[in-house]
Amino acid sequence: MFAYLSWFGTACSVFGSFAVAEHYFMAGYIAFILGAVSLLTCFIKDRNWSMICLQLFFMVANIRGLYNAFA
Repeated sequence: MFAYLSWFGTACSVFGSFAVAEHYFMAGYIAFILGAVSLLTCFIKDRNWSMICLQLFFMVANIRGLYNAFA
């Protein structure tokens, strides 16, 4: 199950990067947040602390980006 979740997170992150690059900010930031939550779940299970830290920062940055895009 976690293999599927990690691939889902990867796909969401890739989609998010292209969506933001094409100025589809809402879709991109939502995809980034879904990707970060999915990958964060997998990294917590694996106790991969450096990746947990990275995904937390990515998630906070993407929430801020979503807020800034629509505030």
